[in-house]
Amino acid sequence: LSLAITATLILYAVAMGIGMARLFRGPSAQDRVLAMDFVYVDDVARANVLALESTATDEMFNVASGKETSLLELLHALLRAIDRTDIAPEFGPERAVNAVRRRLADINKAERELGFRAQVSLEEGLRRLVAWRRGILARGQREAYEGAAA
Repeated sequence: LSLAITATLILYAVAMGIGMARLFRGPSAQDRVLAMDFVYVDDVARANVLALESTATDEMFNVASGKETSLLELLHALLRAIDRTDIAPEFGPERAVNAVRRRLADINKAERELGFRAQVSLEEGLRRLVAWRRGILARGQREAYEGAAA
């Protein structure tokens, strides 16, 4: 997950966790598909170690899950992770920030040459993200991390 996506997920989790607005910007599922290929940070770290340990030089590899997830599916998975399946998304106007509608990485080269395949599912990654965030709040460290989510 990129920093921007991670920050967005944290803000969603915080907002929904305390019952605030749940505005989902972008087209509804019936209109168009906005989708990305999400990968958990532990898998990214492992891919980097595999690359360092390999004999490959001057190569590029896609480090991803190889699975496409719509942003609406992502939102529903996050709702499950925070035990708030009672919340329905509200659709607002789409932002003109990103013209790329779908992202799905071809991970065959990374799998073939590095032995990399993502091991942490989206659902598990979100559970870990939520647990991390709840731990931050439980330890009273919210202020130390709010800058990352802003």
